[in-house]
This record gives sequence, C-alpha cells and structure tokens, in this order.
Amino acid sequence: IAIIISLLPTVLWSQKSFVFTKGKVKAWVAPNEADVTRTAVDLFSKDAMRVCECQIEKTSSRETEIIVTTLDNSAGRKVLNKLNINTECIAGRHEAFLIVNKSTDNGQKLVIVGNDKRGTADGLMTVSAELGVSAWEWWADCEPAKRDSVTLEANYMRHEAPDVEYRGIFLNDEDWGL
Repeated sequence: IAIIISLLPTVLWSQKSFVFTKGKVKAWVAPNEADVTRTAVDLFSKDAMRVCECQIEKTSSRETEIIVTTLDNSAGRKVLNKLNINTECIAGRHEAFLIVNKSTDNGQKLVIVGNDKRGTADGLMTVSAELGVSAWEWWADCEPAKRDSVTLEANYMRHEAPDVEYRGIFLNDEDWGL
C-alpha cells in the first residue's frame, strides 16, 4: 500500500493540459479519410488560427500533437491501439465521436476519433466550439473572441452521439417574413 500511495502523486501530476496557443501544432489525419473529415480539419484549422493564432499543420508523421481518424481506418486503428485509446463508447453508434487528451512519453496528444466520417467531423467541430467558435459563425456573423490560449484540461474526455439518426436544420425560405 505504501508503494501505491508514494506513486500516486506521480501518476496524478504526470498528465498535462492540452493548450492551443500562438504557434504551430502538428496534426496527423489518417490516410484515406473521407472528404467531409478533411473539410472539417480545414475548418478547425481556420478556427484555431482565428481564435488564438494557433497554426494547425497537417503532417504524415504520427508523432504529432493532434490525431484525427475514423474507427474504420486501419492506419488510424493502429495509432489508437498504440496509444491505448478505448473506443468502446462510440463503436457501432451512428455519427458518434470521442475526444481525448492523452499523456504519452512524447507529450500530450489530442485524439479526435469518430465512429464514422460524420462523427469525426462532428468531433472536430466540437473542439472548435471549445475554442469559442459558434456553429452559427458564418450564418449569424458571430465572430469568435480572440484569446491568448485555450486549454483542455488533463482529464478532458468527451464522447457524444446524436439522439436522432438524421438531423438537420430547415430554413423556411418560402415564407421569409415569418
């Protein structure tokens, strides 16, 4: 018991926050990801740049700070297994995603994984929302506030799936005066 108690502070304090701040952050997007995922990565990159001047740089190296993949991507699955990311909470759930701040020997990793392509895209847009970017930013001219940094806590983990399989928004453009 004494050994466990003496190791406890090391385990608790070894995890660190993931910080978006001015500078470059490298992101690995699994090969052969769907167009919607690649579009979401581009939107997320623009959001990070506008909020805190954090430049998300895509790279082919897996030794990066941000990992983006979908469960059915074999290369992504290998990375998730290597990082020991448990994806049971999203497996088989339509458009589900998991976001994890993971401590590794090579530093912090922000892992964004979707059960399918839309789940991965939704996970990326959720991180944009954490940065302070509104989903209505384009439609309602809601310019995000500039910040010096945005921090995701050491134990940050979020997984979600929609309650309704097919969802969307209907804009009544036929009777615009309502």
